[in-house]
Amino acid sequence: MPQRMRRTGALHRIADLVDTNRERILAANDKDVEVALGLTKAGKMSTSLLKRLKLDGAKIDEIIKSVQDVAKLG
Repeated sequence: MPQRMRRTGALHRIADLVDTNRERILAANDKDVEVALGLTKAGKMSTSLLKRLKLDGAKIDEIIKSVQDVAKLG
C-alpha cells in the first residue's frame, strides 16, 4: 500500500477516534481546565491560555473537520 494511502487512512481513523471518544476527551479536558484555573488564579498561567485550553463540542467538531481536510490533501 502506498504511503499516501496509509497516511490518508490513518488521518481518517484519527478523525473517527476523536469523534467516538469525544465524551472522554471532554471529560479529560474538564480536569485539565480545573488545574489550569488554579494556575491562572495563582498567576502562573494567563487567562488567554486558559481560554484556548477549553474544549467544547464545537471545538471537537472543528478538530475532526481539520483532520479530515488534511486527509483530503492526499
